[in-house]
Amino acid sequence: AHLRRYDSYDLYHRYQVHFLAEKSVHIIMFMVLALLLWRVLPGMPGKGGTVFLCGALIGCCSELAQVLFPGRDPALRDVLINILGTGIGTAFSFSRSGFQR
Repeated sequence: AHLRRYDSYDLYHRYQVHFLAEKSVHIIMFMVLALLLWRVLPGMPGKGGTVFLCGALIGCCSELAQVLFPGRDPALRDVLINILGTGIGTAFSFSRSGFQR
């Protein structure tokens, strides 16, 4: 127990697990956003692009809004992770709507 404090691998491993857990929440949150946007928007040409663009815009704005809170800072990495989650949700919705036809 006394040596564990000085074990840099353990500290690094804990940081990685925390990072993956936090960013997986971002991905799931923006996947759900894309699924909900897909359900809410009416059927139209280019629906997938509209859903993706709206989700990406919301992801960018949510990161920029962090400037207003002390201790928080926007990160391009988080914007890209949000866009990735939106893309996964949009692709899932698009493929699901194709199978239902």
